[in-house]
Amino acid sequence: MKSFCRFFLTILLPLGAGAGLCFFLPQFSQLTRFEEEVFWFPERFSKEPHWIEREQGLVRASNIGSESERFHFQQFIIDEETRKVFRNETLSAANWVFLLNRLRETGSDSLVLTDPLSWPNSDEISLRALQTQLDRFRHLAMAIGLTQSPIPQNFPAYLDAATIPYKGDISQIPEVNSVISPPSVTAPYYGFTHLNPSEGRMPLIVRWGDKILPSLELAFLIALNDGEVEVTLGESIECGVILPIDSRGSYELPSPATLTESNIPRSLAKMVTDSPSLSGPTFLMSDRDPPRLREIGKTVASQATRLPRDTVSYAQIGWISAIVGLLVFIWLISWQKWLILPFLAVPAFLTIQFQLWLPLSPFLLAFLLLLIFAKKRPNKVREKKAGKKPSPADVSS
Repeated sequence: MKSFCRFFLTILLPLGAGAGLCFFLPQFSQLTRFEEEVFWFPERFSKEPHWIEREQGLVRASNIGSESERFHFQQFIIDEETRKVFRNETLSAANWVFLLNRLRETGSDSLVLTDPLSWPNSDEISLRALQTQLDRFRHLAMAIGLTQSPIPQNFPAYLDAATIPYKGDISQIPEVNSVISPPSVTAPYYGFTHLNPSEGRMPLIVRWGDKILPSLELAFLIALNDGEVEVTLGESIECGVILPIDSRGSYELPSPATLTESNIPRSLAKMVTDSPSLSGPTFLMSDRDPPRLREIGKTVASQATRLPRDTVSYAQIGWISAIVGLLVFIWLISWQKWLILPFLAVPAFLTIQFQLWLPLSPFLLAFLLLLIFAKKRPNKVREKKAGKKPSPADVSS
């Protein structure tokens, strides 16, 4: 009877508990998450940028490569020469109507504007004509000035379409509550421009109440992806490309894209007078913009090429195979405790050779039970293992 009790406590109970946990592991979301977080695989220790995607029972690791040939663009600057052409220190709505019409004639259908196109006093006819020109662009993102003010404003209705869905805690995301200069025309996508990169990281999102709004760079990437975006705070933003972010919604800037002769910033006056043939997105900025906006073309290009490639998928080992491994583990550990050390190499072997990962919690549970009940063995069993004869009191008992 005592032999059966020892067998039950040191073999059957750890095996049953570990096997049950193997089988029901997917039902415990927190435990499954823990297993995914502690899973060690080669890409996790790579210095190259990688994108890690976790699903239930599956981990994908993708090398994030930069393929500059995938993103062609051109940049134009509103400079003093442009202002002389229009004889205007600040371009009017009518001037913008002419410029945007020229852009469409030269073949551009995707546009980023660092100017919020805001005029306190402008005639209705010019604004309607400007709205018509803006609506002709297939992809359009426009800057909007946001700030955190002591006197908050109500969330404007025209920004509803610019909000993006998210998952996670937004408490650490930078806050805004006011628009500095409301736009005189509307755009399908708006992006803030008031936060600058710091320590190599760029803020990509801000929050207004419980709503999330993108930076101008991110807004345009979302526009290029036809509005599809998924934000998991503290992990990533997916919008055709993958941008890893921290809990504050900031992104580690990669090396800036290299400019070619075709996308070096040119005076907007040249576009007016020369009528070049354009292809790909067009960035319109001003020489009075802050440095961040004058670099927006290179920034978006470096982000737009952050594409996952060379993906390796690691699947969780089947529960039957895990139970067999658990049985071997219990038999070895019940024989010699130190064998747990070489056994720790088994998950690494499965990962490297077969792209499989072994859940740890069933083995930890079994090992814990073994440690508990091994101490409860009768004295005569422990003394026999130590080479001693049982005491008369033990024999009589």
